[in-house]
Amino acid sequence: MFAAGGTAGHVEPALATADAIRQRDPAAHISFLGTPRGIENQLVPPRGYELIIVPKAAIPRRLSKDLLLLPLRLFRAVAQTKRAIFGADVVVGFGGYLAGAAYLAARLSRIPTVIHEANAKAGLANRLGAMFTHQIALGGPTKGLSNGVVIGLPMREAILRASEAMQNDASGGRAAARRALGLDPEKPTLVVMGGSQGSLKINNAVATALDRLLAAGFQILHSVGGRNEMPAAKPGYIPTHYLSKMDLAYSAADVLLARSGAATCHEVAAFGLPAIFVPLPHGNGEQALNAAPLVEVGAAICINDEKFDGDLLVDQVLGLFKDRDTLSRMHSGGAQLTRLGAASDLAAIVIRVADETRLIRGTR
Repeated sequence: MFAAGGTAGHVEPALATADAIRQRDPAAHISFLGTPRGIENQLVPPRGYELIIVPKAAIPRRLSKDLLLLPLRLFRAVAQTKRAIFGADVVVGFGGYLAGAAYLAARLSRIPTVIHEANAKAGLANRLGAMFTHQIALGGPTKGLSNGVVIGLPMREAILRASEAMQNDASGGRAAARRALGLDPEKPTLVVMGGSQGSLKINNAVATALDRLLAAGFQILHSVGGRNEMPAAKPGYIPTHYLSKMDLAYSAADVLLARSGAATCHEVAAFGLPAIFVPLPHGNGEQALNAAPLVEVGAAICINDEKFDGDLLVDQVLGLFKDRDTLSRMHSGGAQLTRLGAASDLAAIVIRVADETRLIRGTR
């Protein structure tokens, strides 16, 4: 049973791991927990996995009525999750409020857990889950979790194939990806995304910079997020709510502008893609920490959210394309940080734990 919801950064690594388990053991029964409105509803069923809906029990970040109601909501979420995971051999969590309730339900049900933490600073749910298990996998060195094994980030097979193809024939792969996305195969390309929910800060900066970047000869593929208003398309500018084919988007890009979620940082490294990161200023500061290794090796630029605007965006993009040496170094900088076998490694851990559970229960 997989507990991964809320953002694509949780769901996609879980799906990649589930796919790797299915490849190793086609008879494995794999289900996902989800909330009524989470992005897992869009991502999980199309990949062929059962999605079991359970209540949401998010922890408010400030004093409010929601905080006072949290104990009741958490009790309800854990109780229903406990029923949902009945009979499971292992619960696999990737962080977030959904995983926190699943860890508690698994503990009460005496079902073992496996945790994957992708961020450079562990979230509350995974720190809680770590109290109940020694089966912890990490995307990289992680503040808050010291007893895990570093395996990297599980990535879907399409991403891995596309990154390998770009290493073998970057110019051909880039042109083919642009054609598939309706872009000009010859124009320098900026791909913009603010995470699965989108970023108003990034969207507003792009709106301010758009005409200047188009006039300078760039084309832009822009994921505005599912909850944000769709801007009007223009020649050379393609807005969309969500980029479902990230393998094509990464392959098409000369430069990526994005928030620095853990999945994005690992995938940027896999493609050797120069990136301009604007870390989300909220949460526990993990996004700035996620970007730091790429910045240190010269593969990315990190800009403070408060300072970021359209003028700065224009300066950064034009500056990069005027300095081809720097752009070339950024392409090669992330290669040393790439781990491409994480999905298979995590699948092996999950299968081992599930097999041990079944042996103890006498079901093998």
